[in-house]
Amino acid sequence: MDIAKNLVNLRKEHHLTQEQMAEKLQMSKNGYAKLERGESKLNIEHLQQIANVFNIDIVDLLKQEKDLNVLNLFPN
Repeated sequence: MDIAKNLVNLRKEHHLTQEQMAEKLQMSKNGYAKLERGESKLNIEHLQQIANVFNIDIVDLLKQEKDLNVLNLFPN
């Protein structure tokens, strides 16, 4: 399971930049970039904030990449 890949895929599918995501999460762009590279660990607060940005459940963030792509076939 690669949460970092899921973050990148979700962000790109929603046409957001790393800077825009960082702003939504109230963190630095560098801090967010580290999350996407897997260099920083996500805490429960970050997981909830990210899930809220994409209007998905935290569980969906934790799913394997191939499972997550199925969710994006039917965007809200």
